[in-house]
Amino acid sequence: MKASYDEDKEKYRDKIALRVRPAYDYPAAPERDTVVDIGNRLELDILDPVQPATAGMEPSRIKSQFGDRLAFHGGIDEQHLLPHGTSDDVRNEVRRLIDAMGTDGAYIVCPAHAIQPDTPPENIMAIYDTALE
Repeated sequence: MKASYDEDKEKYRDKIALRVRPAYDYPAAPERDTVVDIGNRLELDILDPVQPATAGMEPSRIKSQFGDRLAFHGGIDEQHLLPHGTSDDVRNEVRRLIDAMGTDGAYIVCPAHAIQPDTPPENIMAIYDTALE
């Protein structure tokens, strides 16, 4: 007979909590050493999100220090660049991020968080057009 959801939940709860819970002990904007510690303790494969304005998250720096262990997701500033920059500004930033983190297929090109409603559609298209160049 198939186990119930509650039985499965209890069976795996402790195993899952051991892998997830330690991350919540860290600040929302981790410094460089904290990112390494989280990655090592949780055996992460990807850092999500790369936050553009966070200390210790400079793309070339995190790529050089963690690129042999982690892939990267995000990095495009959705608060300032996307809603207020030009399409050329967005293209230049996407190229910079790809150059800094895109070697070895280890970078997923996207905003750090959800695209805001006041973002011009041409800036959204600039992300993906540039990534496909």
